[in-house]
Amino acid sequence: MSVDDIQIGGDHYKTPYQHWNFVCDTGMHYLLGCATKYISRWRNKNGIEDLEKPIHYLEKAIEKGVSFPSIEPSCIIRYLNTMELDDGLILNDIVNNKFELAITRIAHLISEEQERLDTESEATSSYVNQD
Repeated sequence: MSVDDIQIGGDHYKTPYQHWNFVCDTGMHYLLGCATKYISRWRNKNGIEDLEKPIHYLEKAIEKGVSFPSIEPSCIIRYLNTMELDDGLILNDIVNNKFELAITRIAHLISEEQERLDTESEATSSYVNQD
């Protein structure tokens, strides 16, 4: 049995090509590994809170002059295939060292998600029991 077959505390990383394999295969910097981790899991774990975290890591990567290493495109494509389109676009920005663009996309995604949650909340709170 591989350690990939085991996950402690949930199943938010259970994909055919897991995040930690992507990090190891690319040799990316710690800060970028953290940023991509939160982009990968936000839909299945902590929602908006997980979307706010990669912004912080990317800002630190910019401050430190960190860049994503040059790697074989097939590795990136393999991981992108496990993601939603919006998340994949953000990952693609990170891979191409366009951290500011990634931050802008994440901020937009946070706005969209907050609007969706607000709409759901309004729909739920406007329910009137007619019994």
